Amino acid sequence: MDTRRIEFDLTLDDHLAYQMHFAERSPTVRRLRALWLVVYLVWFGVAACVFLVVDVPMLAAGLAVLGLGYVPFYNRDWRRTARRRIKRMLAERGDPGTGKVTVEIGDDGIRSELRGATAQYPWSRVLRIERGDGATYIFVSSVQAIMIPDRGFGSEAEREEFVGAIESAGGRSGGC
Repeated sequence: MDTRRIEFDLTLDDHLAYQMHFAERSPTVRRLRALWLVVYLVWFGVAACVFLVVDVPMLAAGLAVLGLGYVPFYNRDWRRTARRRIKRMLAERGDPGTGKVTVEIGDDGIRSELRGATAQYPWSRVLRIERGDGATYIFVSSVQAIMIPDRGFGSEAEREEFVGAIESAGGRSGGC
């Protein structure tokens, strides 16, 4: 395989996008979101029943409509809340790793360099490649990925060629 190399600047917004991408696809987070939705609906259901028992049917019906009316907005509100919490977490941690990044793929694997620190992964470590909003994520563990924003590629064709080379090399070695 010919060595291929791309360079780009990694920003705080890229880290935020990765955290959101991961959170939206994580089975654990999905279960928690579903659980909170059920808790929310049960809470509104119990409150509506209490108002029925104390003979205030209009209030009970209003509460039930209000509770069910919120369900379509739940995912939007979850995203907004998650985004705010992740931004706060990243700000509290300090710089999560921003700056010029070099990603290189070759016969022996994929190498990523940021601010003089280099990470080298053999092809067998590449688990999967996911496309997110404006970025490609090359997962080397269940929670760790090499982020490549779309602006790191000259074009969509270049991105597809780069990803295809990774998939081809990863497939030969048991990764991807």
